[in-house]
Amino acid sequence: MDTDHDSTPKPGRTEAAAATQLRQVILGQWIVIAVLSVAVVVGYTAFFRLTDCVERYSKQNYDAQTVRLAVAEAERKSLAEVFDAIVASDEARIAREITEHQELLVRNDKVRAANPYPDLPKSC
Repeated sequence: MDTDHDSTPKPGRTEAAAATQLRQVILGQWIVIAVLSVAVVVGYTAFFRLTDCVERYSKQNYDAQTVRLAVAEAERKSLAEVFDAIVASDEARIAREITEHQELLVRNDKVRAANPYPDLPKSC
């Protein structure tokens, strides 16, 4: 507050100083609001990118896992047929089941190669 040397305030100067101070406070509040708004938008964008990346990885991993589960189940059943033929001591059936099992393994290896597990994302 401006004063003369006699410590009495000058009329009108205190009102102008108060108005200036009020404008500065209001401007400061608007600046804080603007900075927080930008931070929220940036944070939301980063969160959206992260969830999209995790969703894509999860879907690819689920698809690969589902295919691999199906071929593993087929191999398990085929191997059970081989053991059943061995237990039955049927030479012709043993040869046939082993051949079919080996062919299934080759086919399933191709299926696995076509459906690899996705690499972990390095950055989202």
